[in-house]
Amino acid sequence: MFVVPVMYLVMSTLSPGPVTVLTIQNTTRYGRKAGTAVALGGALTTAVFVTVALFFTASNLMNVSLPTAHLYQKGGAIFILVMGLVTGYRCLFAKEKPQKELSSTNQVAKSFFTGMGLMTPYFPQAILFYTVILPHHMPTAELSSIILLMGLIKIALTISWYSLLSVTAKSIQDWFFNQRIQKFVEFTVACLLVGISVTMLTG
Repeated sequence: MFVVPVMYLVMSTLSPGPVTVLTIQNTTRYGRKAGTAVALGGALTTAVFVTVALFFTASNLMNVSLPTAHLYQKGGAIFILVMGLVTGYRCLFAKEKPQKELSSTNQVAKSFFTGMGLMTPYFPQAILFYTVILPHHMPTAELSSIILLMGLIKIALTISWYSLLSVTAKSIQDWFFNQRIQKFVEFTVACLLVGISVTMLTG
């Protein structure tokens, strides 16, 4: 009974996306704390999705307005596009800043809010999962409790997986640190973010 929903949560978390890209990029540029902050920001946005789904379920508002959901998704895609363009500009034209400044608490906070923003385009899919897919696999009488449980699983997966990515990225950077390689990684990140956002905007 739980297998299909849990597998969906696992696959949606492990699938590469903007949070994956920015977790790696922020880790290599600003340190492991910044990479973990992206993961925590994404987890907080996931908690908001779960709260909204619980509200819809408790209010019997199972049908989410499709135009509103798409508008929300496009807004998130624009945010990702801006992040990609900023990363690309910084990689190609901006001067390097001292490492101390890059590793500041300020940058960790920015990474946290960036992680929150990167998850916003997935609002329609999240609400669809919690209010449409779950009722087909779980008893509707216990739906609110199940949504909460699945939400907690998703949050735990998000924090665990992206924190692991952050630790791995930092370890690889420590072993193979090279300024040219880092520039290449950052340029690749910029291209991926722009590509992901364009796909969302045109999809």
